[in-house]
Amino acid sequence: MTQLNWHASFSTTALYAARRLIIGGSLPDENMPDESMAAALAEPAERLRRWLARTDLPPLQFWNQLLALSATVESNQRLASTVLLKLSSQQYAQTNAAELANRIGAIERALLAVWPTAAEELITRILPLREQWEARGPGLLAMLRREVPEPLIPDTIRVLLVQPFSGGAGLSVVNANTVVMEGVLANPHASLPEVTRLAWLISQLNLDLPPFQTNLRRDRALELGSYALIPITLAAGEEVELTRCDLPTLQLAMQQWCEVPPPAGYAAEVWHWWETYQSSQSSWPAAIGALDQMLPEIE
Repeated sequence: MTQLNWHASFSTTALYAARRLIIGGSLPDENMPDESMAAALAEPAERLRRWLARTDLPPLQFWNQLLALSATVESNQRLASTVLLKLSSQQYAQTNAAELANRIGAIERALLAVWPTAAEELITRILPLREQWEARGPGLLAMLRREVPEPLIPDTIRVLLVQPFSGGAGLSVVNANTVVMEGVLANPHASLPEVTRLAWLISQLNLDLPPFQTNLRRDRALELGSYALIPITLAAGEEVELTRCDLPTLQLAMQQWCEVPPPAGYAAEVWHWWETYQSSQSSWPAAIGALDQMLPEIE
């Protein structure tokens, strides 16, 4: 049985917000005016972006490691050192950790200045989603396991809840068995309960393991795997009467769940792939290879 360990972290929230600004996102929020939060974070987030651009660190892995470790590492200096050690050499980490720690601290201080009650408010966001998950999540994962090969679903997962800057979003940190998820207090879409989004994020965490590897580039295989797991998750949700598994719901899920929504035509192709996958005996690499032929890469 999969165990979820829940955390609500101010540090993760601050870095998640900065990342959203850096990749071109916005920060709407029901409790904090968009302009004040974005204005406060703009300069320290830009300083971190410029610092990262000057390094040879892979941006995706950098952000994944930074977010995954931010809730449990006790100081910014230790956080910076640990992230850099995972992505580079000991000498590089020793040379650059202090500068990275300063940039992390600046982001945290900027957010705290405009949102002094952040830590207290984040705690209140754990209970609603956790209660929903404990009621429906185990059954949802049991249905997922019937549709996907083992060991796609990890045994132990950390869920890091952050402020819902976009009204509901999340990301899977492959290699860290960690999900970062916006802690909304109500489902943004009645037809897509947040527990199904969480199950979808969880289902991606082991896509880098050997049984799921393909001849594709790693980032392409992970991207296609995330698309393929949407109809699989919806089918599991339909089994436990949480959602529907049909093309309109798939279209909505692809637009709402994917951090970069794919082109509109992708949903119909993924639906066609799903109908074929259900009736075939294909291995996961073969199925993902077929999906690769159906979906052109996004430029």
